[in-house]
Amino acid sequence: MLKKTPLILTFILFLTVGMTKGQARVFHAVSDSEITSRYVNLSVKQLFDTAKRYYFENSLDEALACFDLLMNKISQHASLENQKILNEIYFFYAASLYEKEDYYMAYRLLLESLKLSEANNDKTQIIRVYTLIGNIYHRFGEQDLARKYFSKGLDYYRDSSDLALLFNNLGYASVKAGDLDCAFHYLSQSLQIAERHNRATLHIISGSMAKYYHKKKMYDSARQCYHLAIDLAKNIDSDPHHKYLSLSASLSGLGKLFFEINQLDSAVFYANLSNAVAIEHSIPLISVDNYLLLSQIAESRGRQSDALKYYKQYADLKDQIFGRENINKINQLRHSYEVSNRDRKIEQYAIEQQIKEQVIRYQRTNQYILSTALILISIFLAFMVIQNKKLNTAYKNLFEKNLQITEIQSEIPEEYSRKYKKSALTDNMQAELLDKILAQMENTSIICDTEFSVNRLADLVHSNSTYVSQVINTVFGKNFRSFLNEYKIKEAQRLFSAPDGSKYTIEAVALQVGFKSRTAFRDTFKEITGVTPNFYLKSLRSLHGS
Repeated sequence: MLKKTPLILTFILFLTVGMTKGQARVFHAVSDSEITSRYVNLSVKQLFDTAKRYYFENSLDEALACFDLLMNKISQHASLENQKILNEIYFFYAASLYEKEDYYMAYRLLLESLKLSEANNDKTQIIRVYTLIGNIYHRFGEQDLARKYFSKGLDYYRDSSDLALLFNNLGYASVKAGDLDCAFHYLSQSLQIAERHNRATLHIISGSMAKYYHKKKMYDSARQCYHLAIDLAKNIDSDPHHKYLSLSASLSGLGKLFFEINQLDSAVFYANLSNAVAIEHSIPLISVDNYLLLSQIAESRGRQSDALKYYKQYADLKDQIFGRENINKINQLRHSYEVSNRDRKIEQYAIEQQIKEQVIRYQRTNQYILSTALILISIFLAFMVIQNKKLNTAYKNLFEKNLQITEIQSEIPEEYSRKYKKSALTDNMQAELLDKILAQMENTSIICDTEFSVNRLADLVHSNSTYVSQVINTVFGKNFRSFLNEYKIKEAQRLFSAPDGSKYTIEAVALQVGFKSRTAFRDTFKEITGVTPNFYLKSLRSLHGS
């Protein structure tokens, strides 16, 4: 610890200089009345440009004062012609409120922006709105809703830089939700896109990767990513708020990491350093985490009074920012918006139906409608009879083909392995892993265990679930569950076709190949073979004259 002291002092000195430089770039706070008198005669567009300038300079109080004045101007000109400007006003006003932790008002304005964006099919703005809504839910710990809105944004993406941040947000939300496989996938995608198109976001993605490794308890990798995020953030000049947000978050993450590995002095150092940055630059969101961490450290050292003091600071600040009534009000807004959309669609559908009914009423008489209906029913019944016959014939043909495939597969398992050994996978490690996977999958006593999973397979081949899933996805174009089910159904077909297969019932075979219910076995069997187990068994016995 003593050997690291010069480096730590150097870092503190550099960070202090960075804070001073950042403060020099921020406008001095001015009162609402001063802003009103200064900008009252500006046009809507000029005032909006001024508000945005304050926003990007991180002068949020000044930005909000301008936006308040701007909203008064808009209310006096209700028929504002430029809907795009109005949409931008709503969004940046909401973004400013979001940074000030006024999430309810931010959410209200985002819904207004979303209405205009959907009406004008403005996909770029829809992405930004969904991303910010997702961020709000993420901060409240509603990770399922956060991922829902981030995923909605992916449906509209255009710009690669937006896509990098969306993948990052999905990855970070997945980390918080404990879905680490999805988190790694999204964060890897985000990192690749950012390195090609938007390196300015790398400090954000590095921080998310640190959280991923932290959650996996890969502490060395997590620590490296935290330090990388800090180094990248220190070099940001254009966005001071997000610079210090990233710095304080990464420092706080290091504090938690050292606490988990029981290096309490380092944990206290980083927690206090993070808190200093957060308080200096008005980032109470990070202070909430720091106070909780300091309380836990004090408690672990037996300092109950300090632990209680820090916990009270944590609870008060958390309640101030994340009061339960706030998320309830936000969810009420979301529900009202969704109900309004649904009612609008129902109303539109009802109008369309009325028009159709009027056309029918004036064009046809009741007698003609009745006779036409009888004719159509007769045709439909005849058609169903013909289709049923064709379907039975198709089922029989499909059964025979499946039977042939089963016989062929039982004869050439080694050729099947060699085929994939010579596939386009050039990496020797992946080819070797493929051979091990195929060898294990031939062991029916293992794969037909109801508890058999990708983790179990990974243990058997001395690898990990991520690599096993990657090989299966790349070579076979399917996920592990589909891959395993094909082997189980192949074993079921073998049992049905065995010389003593007549002694097996469908339920017995289902249990023997690892399905917990007849329904699950039936659905999977039909999905893979195209016919039900009952039809397959009857056809097999009919073929053998039994």
